[in-house]
Amino acid sequence: MSRTDPMRELVDAFPEMLEAAWETKPPDGFRLPPGRFWLLGGMGGSGMAAAVGTLLLESNRQAAVTWRYPALPGWLDDQDRAVVVSYSGNTWEAEAMLDAALARSVPLRVVTCGGRIGRRCRDQGIPVFSVAQGMPPRAALPWLVVGVLRAVGGGEDEAIRGVIATLRGERDRPNAGRDPVQIAAGMEERLVVLLPVGPIMEVVATRWRSQILENAKQAALVSPLPEGCHNEVVGWQWLRDRQLPVSFFLLTDGSHAGGTWESAVSALEQEAARCGHRFHRVAPHTGGGLGSLFADLYLADRVSVELAARRGVPATPIAAIERIRAATQAQDPR
Repeated sequence: MSRTDPMRELVDAFPEMLEAAWETKPPDGFRLPPGRFWLLGGMGGSGMAAAVGTLLLESNRQAAVTWRYPALPGWLDDQDRAVVVSYSGNTWEAEAMLDAALARSVPLRVVTCGGRIGRRCRDQGIPVFSVAQGMPPRAALPWLVVGVLRAVGGGEDEAIRGVIATLRGERDRPNAGRDPVQIAAGMEERLVVLLPVGPIMEVVATRWRSQILENAKQAALVSPLPEGCHNEVVGWQWLRDRQLPVSFFLLTDGSHAGGTWESAVSALEQEAARCGHRFHRVAPHTGGGLGSLFADLYLADRVSVELAARRGVPATPIAAIERIRAATQAQDPR
């Protein structure tokens, strides 16, 4: 990847984008009152924003689910709440979610920069949080997350300002065990298997996987722990027998240290060594709370552009996704 690739500049500007998004006033009445359940839906980078919102709602003891499928679950009705996120406003899956939510009279908010979904919302009086245009959806995560937070009533001004300061610190000051250049070096030309510990880090690992795939054009998988100890570890020998170079990366927020968890992770590390695979532990961010969550998401972006640079591939283009998108839009009667 060229040092002038647009994606590197966009990643560097993540804290500033978050600040600009937070300072953008949502439309009147955009915040939804709590209901029975929350459904936050979207695909790709938009779906990642929904996942972050789900974590926040769950931390506030509200029932929430992240949805990445065009047909909505049968339990969703007008007692629930829905937020649909589509950066482009033209994602057919997100538009199908919108149709289904409207058909069931589900109170709804939308986060988008326009497109068909934006026009339909304007025509039908559905409140929309408008995000900045002109970037790949995966780079717009700060804007999309803020839109979701505004819809669900999450995040206080002081907390978000603290997150912005944390992200600038991560970017501007070296952090032992979290250097994106060193982490990327351990991934280069290897199958990356991410081992997240706990549901929060599973969301983080999803971001890591997506950014490695899209920006660095390199294969990456997620194997959540402890589930991976009960099945996927058996296949590690097969990877070695096929001479596939593998690097495992343990992602943890530090809350599962010691005791049985450490015994399980140490055993996995030994199993990886037995199979000839590399095993890396990414140092957890120590601040805790929303700041650590955003810091771990941001580290994924930074690692991915460094990996793209090492591989010499352009981070911004996503030709395979564009071909599939063109095929689905050709079939969409709307």
